[in-house]
Amino acid sequence: CTGAQQSISNAITITVNLNARAEFTWNNDLGCIPFVLDANNIKAVAYPTRNATYNWYANNVLIGSGINFPGFSITTENTNVIIKLVVTSSLGCLPDEMSHTFSTRQNILASYTQSATSGCGPLSVTFNNTTSALTGVSFQWAVDNSPVSSAANPGTLVFLADPAGEDKIYTVSLKATTPCGSTTSTSTVTVKANPIAAFSPSKTIGCSPLTVIFTNTSPGNSNSYSYDFDDGTTSPATTNKGTVTHTFTTDVVRDFEVKMTATNECGTDTKPIIIRVSPNTITPALIVNGNQMRGCAPFTVNFINNTKGASKFTYTFEPGVIVTSNTFLPETRPYTFNKAGTYTVNLLAENSCSTASTQVTIVVDPQPTVTFTASNIVGCKGMSVKFDNTTIDAVSYLWNFGDGQTSAEKNPTHIYNAPAGTYTVSLTAVNSLGCPQTVAIANYIKIVAPPIADFNIAPAAVISIPEYTFKFTDVSTNGAQTYKWSFGDGVNSSLKDPTHKYADTGKYLVTMRTYNEYGCVDSVQKSVQIVGVPGYVYLPNSFIPGGTSSPLQKFMAVGSGIKSWKMQILNKWGQVIWETSLLNDGKPVDGWDGTYKGVPQPQGIYFWKLDVELINGTEWKGMTYDKKAPRRTGEIYLIR
Repeated sequence: CTGAQQSISNAITITVNLNARAEFTWNNDLGCIPFVLDANNIKAVAYPTRNATYNWYANNVLIGSGINFPGFSITTENTNVIIKLVVTSSLGCLPDEMSHTFSTRQNILASYTQSATSGCGPLSVTFNNTTSALTGVSFQWAVDNSPVSSAANPGTLVFLADPAGEDKIYTVSLKATTPCGSTTSTSTVTVKANPIAAFSPSKTIGCSPLTVIFTNTSPGNSNSYSYDFDDGTTSPATTNKGTVTHTFTTDVVRDFEVKMTATNECGTDTKPIIIRVSPNTITPALIVNGNQMRGCAPFTVNFINNTKGASKFTYTFEPGVIVTSNTFLPETRPYTFNKAGTYTVNLLAENSCSTASTQVTIVVDPQPTVTFTASNIVGCKGMSVKFDNTTIDAVSYLWNFGDGQTSAEKNPTHIYNAPAGTYTVSLTAVNSLGCPQTVAIANYIKIVAPPIADFNIAPAAVISIPEYTFKFTDVSTNGAQTYKWSFGDGVNSSLKDPTHKYADTGKYLVTMRTYNEYGCVDSVQKSVQIVGVPGYVYLPNSFIPGGTSSPLQKFMAVGSGIKSWKMQILNKWGQVIWETSLLNDGKPVDGWDGTYKGVPQPQGIYFWKLDVELINGTEWKGMTYDKKAPRRTGEIYLIR
């Protein structure tokens, strides 16, 4: 631009309006038919500053106008409907729309299949669920209105037969439930029972000929029935549950086992009933073998009952002994008669129609009365026993002494050379009728064991002089009471624990005998010994005081085992010129040197005198010369 310039401005307001806005909300978009859609469920959101009109469509079909939903119903199951809201702009701007799908649920229809509808019990049936939908659905299976499973398929169910024998019909139901409701499907299972045979006779006991009416009381209706009358006749099988009549005949008491058999496709059952028929006549027969008509008391007789036609028997064996029996014949019944006598045994035979009786006579001979005593019943091995037989009315005898020995003597004497113990003695006696009787006295004879002799020796079995004494101590067992000792030197003792002193050294055999209260003896021997040299003294008959041999220079005694002594030397006038009593360990230690008061004595004969007590307590007997009697004095020759 040229020239003077100038700026002019003017403010202009431009308004940009919003387009229309279609928007609605809903509470539930899935329902059961009829699914009613109304203004309470679907509500439009108002935008009054921009919206002008509101048009509602169902599956693109206009169903109404206005901000409020006009309403719409979905009447078919499993159906989808698109609800659309179209709004126009009140400002001339662009319109807008919003859509949402509303659906109905599928209606459920319960259904199933089953593997069997009928059969014999126990019947296993498998069920398969064929309901129109298996998801989103809850199921309840029931049998006779009792729930059994909530699974879609319950698997195999077991149906039991009626224990009463009737066919049993079970009702099975499946209930399928959804939020829109439930449906139930049902079916039946018929369980056929095993047959049960049941019938009632008009009577079960009677006299021949006996006519009985049998009434069929078996449960169930699909059975066939037949009878076996146990007399060789039967009835043909029939489905008729009426009565059957049969007549039984017999000439003995007989139990007919009538059997009814019921049969159907599930099995067979048989039931027996006993019909007892008695004859109108009875033939009694009580038999005893010939060798049992007579015998010795106690006498056992076998009575053989061969009666014909009876069902009850009464035996009278002896007064007060009555036995009844209903045993089917033949019957063997033993009875023992304990006392001698003549018995009339009576048999009364009965049935429901008649009675009859018969008798038989039995003779029972007496036994001898056996008694005995013994002269002594307790003693030692080797004891002699005399038995005194006091049996009455016997002619022969047999003794058993219990030690393996027997005797046929009437009053035997028996020696028990048997070990210690008790022995049972029995005596069997036979009378003139040949009837035996045995009496045994248990543990009648007692043989007592002897004591067991033994002793101890003190201080030891071997001792040395100067000990000569032993102490013997009894250690016997088994009832030793008295004693006899022999010490082996001719000395005896009856003390229990004796002490004995021997006179000299040596070996001695000591014998001990012990006795119990019955005189049973035992002995034992043991040796004792005293060792060492016994006391002795030896004197020479000459000596030489001035000799060259020192042993001959003094008159000296030689010895040992000396307790005390005194030796004197005397001259020919009897004057004591020297004496000594010195000892060392029982031996002399001093001798005469041929002097008297220090003065040598002349050569010649002198005399010695000696008194000695040995350590064994005896006195020395003296010197023996030329096998003569010992002397305690003697001559001595002093040589110079």
